[in-house]
Amino acid sequence: MAPWNAPLILATRALATPLACGNTVILKGAELSPAAQGLIIDALDAAGFPPGVVNYLTCAPEDAPALVESLIAHPAVRRVNFTGSTPVGRIIARTCGQYLKPAVLELGGKAPLLVLDDADIEQAAAGAVFGAFANAGQICMSTERIIVDNAVAEAFIPLLARRAAALPAALTGPVVDMNTIARCNALIDDALAKGARLLTGGKANDTHMSPTLLDGVTREMRLWREESFGPGESDYSRP
Repeated sequence: MAPWNAPLILATRALATPLACGNTVILKGAELSPAAQGLIIDALDAAGFPPGVVNYLTCAPEDAPALVESLIAHPAVRRVNFTGSTPVGRIIARTCGQYLKPAVLELGGKAPLLVLDDADIEQAAAGAVFGAFANAGQICMSTERIIVDNAVAEAFIPLLARRAAALPAALTGPVVDMNTIARCNALIDDALAKGARLLTGGKANDTHMSPTLLDGVTREMRLWREESFGPGESDYSRP
């Protein structure tokens, strides 16, 4: 089961190892990128793969839970590989446990970047901007929080905000759908209501969200613990 955010790379990776080990494979395509992942199947067919070696299934989002459980439950399916969100990963893990199927899960996170007191702040800011906003933050290891030593915070945070604000829209791109915008907007609202400070960017009304930075995020805020999977990041300072 491969995701939509890097549909060709991640689907190809999921197929390569089991095929190299002599297995047949079912690729369950992402509901948001079925045509893109279908190109892989077209290429394998053109290369002469025998029928039934690589099988491709797609479905509407509302049909995904039933389809996935049917796949996991089927006796011909011996292993499960899933890349996607943590909430869906929990469901996959429970279902695999129910049917005693081994599973490999690559899920989301809240990836931190540390800026220490001996950092080259120009390089650190450049790395933070790339890590946070490449592909509009829609990468499972995107930088989600930036933890800055107080010794360099006064110089680093304004520099980071300027670099983020200067990013051309063409380099960040849109998010995948309005559900992402709704989630990011809600995280921003929650953080601001609880005392965070908006450094640049902000809420969006369409799928083009500006790179967004919030400072002073605390444990009481959803953004402290929830992955945005979009172009909204947070700064923390430490002694």
